[in-house]
Amino acid sequence: LQRVGQRFGDLDLIEDAAAQLGHKSLRMPSGACHDAMHFGGICPFGMIFVPSVNGYSHRADEYTAPEDCANGADVLLVTDVYAAGETPIEGANSESLTKAIRAHGHHSVEYVPRKQDLADRILAILEPNDMVIALGAGDVNACVRELAERLEKK
Repeated sequence: LQRVGQRFGDLDLIEDAAAQLGHKSLRMPSGACHDAMHFGGICPFGMIFVPSVNGYSHRADEYTAPEDCANGADVLLVTDVYAAGETPIEGANSESLTKAIRAHGHHSVEYVPRKQDLADRILAILEPNDMVIALGAGDVNACVRELAERLEKK
């Protein structure tokens, strides 16, 4: 655990940012590194988990409100959403998700139709000391790897 902990950044920064935005936070040990592990050799990292209804995770009936997922992000980029083995829900797609998040008051949410354009879009808006948070599963981690590789070359 000590070795894993050394890869993480100053978790106080994440907690302070949450508090400044009026969000509650709880520090939780987790073995899940998901996409964040690609940044371990480049920069400190931490993970932010948002509450799912009834605490369900990695289940077909898992649900987290879009506004809970979006809270705290200054800029939110949304790309294609696809079913992870479940039957797709009619009308539930990336564009409708982007519109719903915007309707809930998020000031800067953008739909990026092609995942392969995410790294370029992030690099175009990234400023020193910005925090990039990747939320997703499946092939979105390829975008995260590409971004990590390109940042490492800078």
